[in-house]
Amino acid sequence: NAVNLLLMEAMLAQQPRLTLISAALPEVGLQRAREQRPDLILLDIELPGIDGFEVLRQLRADEGTQGIPVIAVSANAMPADIERGLAAGFDAYLTKPIDQCVLVAAVQSALHRASARAESVASAASRGIAAGSARSISRRRAVSRDQASRDSSALNRSASVSNSSPAPLGSIPAPTTR
Repeated sequence: NAVNLLLMEAMLAQQPRLTLISAALPEVGLQRAREQRPDLILLDIELPGIDGFEVLRQLRADEGTQGIPVIAVSANAMPADIERGLAAGFDAYLTKPIDQCVLVAAVQSALHRASARAESVASAASRGIAAGSARSISRRRAVSRDQASRDSSALNRSASVSNSSPAPLGSIPAPTTR
């Protein structure tokens, strides 16, 4: 819903070089992730049509998106829900209502880990090791988040966060924070 999207934008607006890009449906979010190859995806578990676990499975099965860190955002906050999410392969699991400090810390941590992995792979590739792997987790100019929820405290039907460096984002309208 639009109010929750505004809330997420406000939480991330104070972070330099991040832009929010949203998608109304998980299928649209998957397509944007494949096209833009973002640095990070924030993904709600409760999505219309397919759930966040299936979206994660599809992201991990795709060579172009398998290395993108994915953080779960969910109203499902029981310990078993969190354990299931982490066991499924989410890099982190945030519960609603989202605490801004926790969100920012999780985003920064995931981006830092992804950047370190990309540098490591690039270094190995420059030495002739695992050259094919460097492409799938290389640092990109977009941080994406696809998430949705029917819950009134949800963040949006689906959304993405993008690094606002001068990379073209195509026709996707994305508010930029500096």
